[in-house]
Amino acid sequence: EIYTLSLHDVFRSTGFCRTDEEFEARLRGNVLYDYAAHNWGYHARAASTEAGQLVLHFLKNDAKVSASSQAMILSKHDSWLSGYSQRVPRRMTGVHLTAYFGLREVMITLCENGYDLNIKDTRWQTPLWWAAGNGHETVVKLLLARDGVDPDSKSNSGRTPLSWAAANGHETVVKLLLARDGVDPDSKDT
Repeated sequence: EIYTLSLHDVFRSTGFCRTDEEFEARLRGNVLYDYAAHNWGYHARAASTEAGQLVLHFLKNDAKVSASSQAMILSKHDSWLSGYSQRVPRRMTGVHLTAYFGLREVMITLCENGYDLNIKDTRWQTPLWWAAGNGHETVVKLLLARDGVDPDSKSNSGRTPLSWAAANGHETVVKLLLARDGVDPDSKDT
């Protein structure tokens, strides 16, 4: 729970960094930033109900979600590329992060509060796309059971939740998606 409380302090920043220099300064300014971006969801999954409320508060803050998702998606292997900090999807929401980390209980709360479960980031990736790609079976089931969630949505590169789950070796999620009407098993990406 202490970790969850400090989540608000770690991501107190003002959103998405516009340059590599700004992003690197943010990382240098807070030694826990990179770790927290990559791991807060795993800690949140094991946290108490009280901590869950803090997580929900965090997920409702667009600037904090943006700051977290930028560091979470970035690969240190790409840091030699000019503009590397800009090569990540923007407009990721709390629903995207919830799906990415497989936070089932939080996703249920977001569903009950009318959040858009089929929202797309700037690469047209939906929460289902993120949950499927990371093998979060329970969140995939939850999303597939909701009206308005497109089980065969394509990212801007033409990759579907099915192709992303298959590429990452998530057999159970692949089977869940193939059992759905409207999922094209022969879909091709660009």
